[in-house]
Amino acid sequence: MRRPYHPTYALRPTSNALPKTAPTYVPYRLDGGLYYLTKPKGDIVFMSAWSLALARIIHVVGIVFWIGGVAFVTTIVIPALRRLPSGEERLRLFEAIEGRFSVQARVVTLATGIAGIYMVQGLDAWGRYLDLSFWWFHLMTIVWLVFTLVLFVLEPLFLNRWFKSFAERDSDRAFRLLHRFHVLLLTVSLIAIAGAVAGVRGFLRFG
Repeated sequence: MRRPYHPTYALRPTSNALPKTAPTYVPYRLDGGLYYLTKPKGDIVFMSAWSLALARIIHVVGIVFWIGGVAFVTTIVIPALRRLPSGEERLRLFEAIEGRFSVQARVVTLATGIAGIYMVQGLDAWGRYLDLSFWWFHLMTIVWLVFTLVLFVLEPLFLNRWFKSFAERDSDRAFRLLHRFHVLLLTVSLIAIAGAVAGVRGFLRFG
């Protein structure tokens, strides 16, 4: 019997690494750059190895760009702004920087999410949401949903206006709250990344 070949970040060539509560496709490598994925009931699905590799590249590069940007804003930009003596200058610079970064963040977050959904759908990995041992899988999704909600819904609707009004009234308090929120998001994001990197190798798997 041929040894399973697992090209994705969430599968390993050992049965105990597979979800326990839901059936999952087990990929085998074939000639010609295709994978066939079989479920216990015998279904066979073909997918392109190149499309899977491209989706992973987009997903990983997007995360590097996205969370790297959050880290830069959290550890460099906001602390530097908080040291400025003028509240007006602080707000003006923040709006200039945030305006450019938010556009990039929307594009990267969207691309990262689409690539991730493609990989989950292509490998029929939805069952991992039913397995708590894949806790990092859940955490990655939550982080992406929070950022997507903030960038595409809350900021355009009211968050930008609310923060500007708050900063004009009490700049120190507004930027202190902003910094704490970014620290929280960055911390949770780094935990999710660390969990994913360790989880695909069979570590930090609970339950």
